[in-house]
Amino acid sequence: MPDAVKAKTQQFTRRKSNLVKKADRLARLCQADLALIIRKNGRYYTYRSTDHQRWPPTITEINASYPLPVNLLSEDFENVVHKSQHRLEAGDPSNGKSASAELGSSEDT
Repeated sequence: MPDAVKAKTQQFTRRKSNLVKKADRLARLCQADLALIIRKNGRYYTYRSTDHQRWPPTITEINASYPLPVNLLSEDFENVVHKSQHRLEAGDPSNGKSASAELGSSEDT
């Protein structure tokens, strides 16, 4: 395996592991049900915070729920990060708002 491919594979493995650890921590600390799906090269990696038969819900169930779901795409995050960087470059720290704050997430204390 060439070094560049091996490095990318190791990076994916590390980042996937860290993401699952963070998902598990979020679920435990915030008493939240959480499902994570990663697909790479046609292979799925999943994490579920609960082993309940009805978890995770289907997309149809999610879209029919109330309050309405907040659906985020990669582009949403990229736009917020770009705006935050632009403000910082212009000298406007916006009261220290992070990209996650602009997306509507909050840290529980």
